[in-house]
Amino acid sequence: MLFKDFYKLYEQDMKARLKQNTWEHKACVIKSKILPYFGEKSMKDIQARDVLTWQNELLRHRDKNGKPYSETYLKNLHNQLSCIFNHAVRYYDLSTNPAAKAGSIGVKNAKEMNFWTKDEYMQFSEVMMDKPISFYAFEMLYWCGIRIHDLRHSHVSLLIELGFSAVAIADRVGHESIEITYRYAHLFPSKQAEMANRLGELKKGGDFNVSKES
Repeated sequence: MLFKDFYKLYEQDMKARLKQNTWEHKACVIKSKILPYFGEKSMKDIQARDVLTWQNELLRHRDKNGKPYSETYLKNLHNQLSCIFNHAVRYYDLSTNPAAKAGSIGVKNAKEMNFWTKDEYMQFSEVMMDKPISFYAFEMLYWCGIRIHDLRHSHVSLLIELGFSAVAIADRVGHESIEITYRYAHLFPSKQAEMANRLGELKKGGDFNVSKES
């Protein structure tokens, strides 16, 4: 089977299982950067060396300003290719995943997340109050969480500060998986300390129904 024909099977199998915007992003990447190279090749004949050649083309790419693809974009491209081969191995008896054998390129989360704390945002909002249009736009972005990412990160940090679980936060902001939410793990330790302190206070107050024998 040609790669382009297997992609049609992959689409039938996966499209309904993913959120529409997630699938649309995936399909755009595959159609623009993967199918043009692998589409006419037989699935069983694609080797790790073919993936390496494709990777090298991506690494050599420069836009009109001389800039290469970002590390996170390269990582995403490789992951999408590997997902297709993993699907073929798992469900259609392809013997190996050549993308996994070739190894990845790029770096996941190459850029540091930037966000405001609640106090920092409140200081900013006070300054913006004399500009009503901008003020209300930022109020909506911060308190509702919509997709300008630095403010989105700020919204997630606010939810963590308010004590919501990673599962609840992932559901609210539309993370594809809870692992994405756990990228904010550096913000959770303070909540762990808070929980430990509150449990300690409960124990000191005698609110635990534990018998003396235990």
